[in-house]
Order: sequence, then structure tokens, then C-alpha cells
Amino acid sequence: MTWTASPRVATASDEPVVIACDESGSEGENLMRAQHPVFVHASVDLSVDDARAFMDELRSVTGSRAEELKSPVVMQPAHRAQLLDLLGALHGRGNINLVDKSYFVCAKLIALLVEEQAHTRGVDLAGSGLARQYASTLHDIAPVELGAELWRDVLTTYNDFIRSYLRARSVPPTSEAFFAALAQAREKAASQPLALLLEAIWEARHFAAEYDGPRAHEMREMDPMASTLNSVSMA
Repeated sequence: MTWTASPRVATASDEPVVIACDESGSEGENLMRAQHPVFVHASVDLSVDDARAFMDELRSVTGSRAEELKSPVVMQPAHRAQLLDLLGALHGRGNINLVDKSYFVCAKLIALLVEEQAHTRGVDLAGSGLARQYASTLHDIAPVELGAELWRDVLTTYNDFIRSYLRARSVPPTSEAFFAALAQAREKAASQPLALLLEAIWEARHFAAEYDGPRAHEMREMDPMASTLNSVSMA
């Protein structure tokens, strides 16, 4: 490959930097009924000249002259080795945030319920790192111990209940289905780490019940677009 991207060194006199972002696998707040299991948000920081040179090289690799190159063309097996070389030249000029959608819902269970309960007791779960640890425990242990179907039911009913799109209907979802699935999970939990976490979620369920009232425009908790935008737009 002949193309290289020269690193940009920011100074106080520089013009504002425009960072281009794009996503893949976005289905809004529809996480547990989604077609794609992951959501990807990425950005690049390239000058117009660098971007044009990159696209010229990419067209040379693929043999395509299309104005917009789509992934089915770019990622054909015959092109992958050269594509990796070409992407290597972007080192330090791009940022990628990959979100496992089921993990995202696990994290929301902790953030919107357990963390809120802890906050009333003066405990900062997020700052201590325990919130991430708890979300990982749910994601890794619960499907194995409870069975994939039951745990998916817990996450799906919670996702359905929180989604603002569904709340815009004439009869919005309520917390009842989520509470029922969560109760089944509590009964089946055997290991102490999972049992304690599910008990903590159960004790904090009144925070979920409060969502029965808010209007749709007040709730966008389940869309990973906004939360990842800050990560990929950092210079």
C-alpha cells in the first residue's frame, strides 16, 4: 500500500476538527428483539485530502468505481488482506465502540435499578467499578445458570417495558411482565453471586415501577446511539 495518513497535531490555532461518525447494527431501543446482536459506532479524523486518498486506494483494491462503497464489496475474501493493510494506515485516526446489546440491557438493569437503590444509601456503584462488575456477572452467569430462554425473557420484558417507541402506543407496556420473569429468575438462581444480584434488582424494582408513568419523549435509556457518540467523538 502506498497511502499513509499523517497524524494531526492539535494546536490552539487549529481550525475546528470535524470528526465523521457512522454506525452499524442500529435498531434504536430495540435491543433484545433485534436482528443484529451487536451495535457498532465508529469515527475517523481525516482531512479531506487524506479521505480522498484513502477512497482512491480502496477503489483500487476492490476494482469498484461506485460513489459509495458498501461493505459486501469491500469485505469480500479476496480483498481482506489488502483491506487490513489499508486500515492499518488509520492507526490513531479512528475510534470504534462495540456494544453487545444483551450486555447493554444487563448494564441498564444495574444502572437504573441497583445503582439507584445504592445511591439512596450513599453508595456509588459506578465510581467504585462495582456496577460494571455486576453487569458482567449477569451477562456471563445468568444465561448458564438460569437457562438462556428464561434469562432472555427477563431482558426482553425489561427492554420492552423501557422502550419509548412502545410507550407511544395507546396502551403502553407495564412492569408486570418484567416483574413476573424476574420472580422466576430469583426462584431458580442457585449460586450466591447471581442470587444476591437478582435479589438486589428485586428490592429495587420500585424504580422500574416509576416508569409506568413517564411519557415516551422522556425516556431514551435503551438507545446506545447517544451513549456511544461521546466515546467515538473524543479527539
